Amino acid sequence: MKTNTTWTKEWPTERGWYWFYGQTSRILWDMEPRYVPVRVFKDGTGKPVYAGGGQFLYKAEGMRGLWTPMVMPTPPTDYQIEEVLRCLN
Repeated sequence: MKTNTTWTKEWPTERGWYWFYGQTSRILWDMEPRYVPVRVFKDGTGKPVYAGGGQFLYKAEGMRGLWTPMVMPTPPTDYQIEEVLRCLN
């Protein structure tokens, strides 16, 4: 697998999808770093909100890790979708 990923400690401020790699818990038995897909959106005051892994992530709770934008794949063409559907029948 080819990768060319730039990671940063800075929390994203723009809307979108990001990968977070780090500790999402301060519970001693659950401190293994992990990859978490995180959606960043703005609240009513324009501040970023971080939702991922079934929870909200907060800087103030000491979440430690790295961030990188999630690269979304291009959607399949109509022809590719038809080929897949043909194989399923």
